[in-house]
Amino acid sequence: MAHRNIAVTGTTNNGTDNNLNRHPSETNQDLDIFASTSLKDSTAKDTLLQNIGYLRGIRVDNNEGPQNLTRQVAEYAGDEPPLVQEINDFVTESIATKTEREANYIHSGWSIDATSAISPWTSSRIAANNQPNAEGAWITRRTLVQRFRLRISPGDLVAIPEFKTEIEVALDKPTVFQQFEAVYRARHKWGDVVPLVKFTDIGDRSWV
Repeated sequence: MAHRNIAVTGTTNNGTDNNLNRHPSETNQDLDIFASTSLKDSTAKDTLLQNIGYLRGIRVDNNEGPQNLTRQVAEYAGDEPPLVQEINDFVTESIATKTEREANYIHSGWSIDATSAISPWTSSRIAANNQPNAEGAWITRRTLVQRFRLRISPGDLVAIPEFKTEIEVALDKPTVFQQFEAVYRARHKWGDVVPLVKFTDIGDRSWV
């Protein structure tokens, strides 16, 4: 969890200036991003986690940026509450990207590794949108003020029954084409990126 200030400049391959932040908004002088935050009780921590939507899916088929969904796709099943630690780390970094999509996702706070990791499922959904994705050179300079660190064991998150059932029904379709269509619709509904859920091959019907 972090506050961030971001500026993006760049040019496309045809030489067009593509400054995505020509007039950055002025800093809110009343907002102290270094102010202490108290998360001493479990209620405050649970409220924080719910507000950031850590159990919800994210749709990444739009080149303009990620879309956080409101539908909960996983639930916490651990015996103890998640570990939420208050920290105060300050990081400034410059990131070079080669496509407008990458620049937009970096601008949204994603890491370059997360931005570049695109599964075949997601690639097909991106292609279906038929959006332009200009190539060029972008430099994003951003400052992150990290306030909280969340630690969760992989075994403590499980898919909610509705999501699991919908995927199982999709993979039980009689043909590969119907399976693909059903999973495609499910990903649009629940998200391309979901907590600890990964599709492998539609033929082996495995997912974790």
